[in-house]
Amino acid sequence: MLPPVNEQPPAKEARTKKADPVPPYIAFATMTKLFERMREEGAPPNVIDRSYLASMSGGYQGQVLAAFKVYKLINERGEPTDALSKLVESSPDDWPRLLDARTQEIYRSVLPLAGVKATQGQLERAFREAYGLTGSTMRKAIKFYLDISRFVSLPLSPHWRTPPRPPRMASAHPRPSSKVTVGRPKSGGTANMSDTSDVSEPTNSLEVQLASGGSVGLTISVDLFTLSGNDRDFIFDLVDRLHGYRTRFVDEGEDQEPPENGEPPDEEIA
Repeated sequence: MLPPVNEQPPAKEARTKKADPVPPYIAFATMTKLFERMREEGAPPNVIDRSYLASMSGGYQGQVLAAFKVYKLINERGEPTDALSKLVESSPDDWPRLLDARTQEIYRSVLPLAGVKATQGQLERAFREAYGLTGSTMRKAIKFYLDISRFVSLPLSPHWRTPPRPPRMASAHPRPSSKVTVGRPKSGGTANMSDTSDVSEPTNSLEVQLASGGSVGLTISVDLFTLSGNDRDFIFDLVDRLHGYRTRFVDEGEDQEPPENGEPPDEEIA
């Protein structure tokens, strides 16, 4: 008796295939600046770790280290490979040639699209299907791919460009307004603020998108006129921390790219 035929759909089988390595989604200029820094220092350090990237935010450090591993410039312990040593020893004019082979290997699922002048939609679909990337991570990965392809002179479709940044989510809460109403004085009298004061408790909301997905929100509903000093310090410390995270991590991850259409420039690497 023949065994039953496996009627499992092909799509499920495809998910068991080994996925392509996730390509870099840092600014390409960050990589070349690090090459230049190492050339000035005479050689790569014996290990490239977060302390060597101290001028960058913590999240961006991890992305840079992952990019160097994908390009086989460092091993899993962060130790420089022969490929990185050769890059640093070579003239920058030789960098395109030295990066070409690994670039073609990383983007082997995307390269054939350039020859058929694929559309932007086809490029983004390829990045989703081959690498499992979406949203802002996919956007940054495509920008890196376009930049390094131009650097090593790989063909590109004329229809390809860096996807636009997604719009920032607006807060679901309305902007607060604090209103103080002072009663009009009677003839010959003075205004009595305590009788007619109407001080609303405004609601402020701040939401920060996390670089690794998800979000953190802070909603504040207080009467600022009665807030104690300790409470005020505590609240504004929370607000400063959220703003600081968005500036140094999320916005940095979005904007550490060469200026484009007025975008902020790369982070300076010490």
